[in-house]
Amino acid sequence: FFFQAEDGIRDVERSRGLGDVYKRQVQYLQYLSVTTITMADDKTLPLALRKDLKTNEPNLKKHLDTIKTATGVAFTFETQKLKEINDKISDSYKNRLGEILYDSYMQNLAEKLTEFCKDDMSKEALVEKCTAKKIMFRLNDNTEGYQQVLFENGALVIQCKPDSFWTNISDMASSSSLTALLQSKYHLVCFAATILRSFLFSFFQVLE
Repeated sequence: FFFQAEDGIRDVERSRGLGDVYKRQVQYLQYLSVTTITMADDKTLPLALRKDLKTNEPNLKKHLDTIKTATGVAFTFETQKLKEINDKISDSYKNRLGEILYDSYMQNLAEKLTEFCKDDMSKEALVEKCTAKKIMFRLNDNTEGYQQVLFENGALVIQCKPDSFWTNISDMASSSSLTALLQSKYHLVCFAATILRSFLFSFFQVLE
């Protein structure tokens, strides 16, 4: 996942000697190591993959901004360990996860969510489901179909089998599939409204 750096570091008190200076330098370096690291900085990943991730970070930000405009929610994007994904997918896709996940997958999702959220009720239902404000990607051998979108612990999860990676992503997160995921809640609300309406009708009949 990503850590976003603060606008700046504000000192609350003056240093009072070399000890304080050293301590503050260490704290500053620790601060940078936590707040500015991205997946592209993970030295356990192949250099080619890190370069691809770095190149496509602006695309990821652009697509997240598009999703924020559509939903009104500032989502973050997370994946399972990229090394695990890179090791399991087809050789032709290895070291291209920035291009594929940051750009292709996220662009497709942004377009689908933009279309879906044009309906205010659909948008409201989606936002209520995504309480964690996270979009997550993972490989899962139990995925239904080529690409599957589901809601899990307040996150919007995209998953696929390793051999379906980057296959038929245009079918991902279609309006019909999102509606199907959300309709259980919609039907529950409608059912509750129907029960309440029947109760009120009976109640007023008794009063008459």
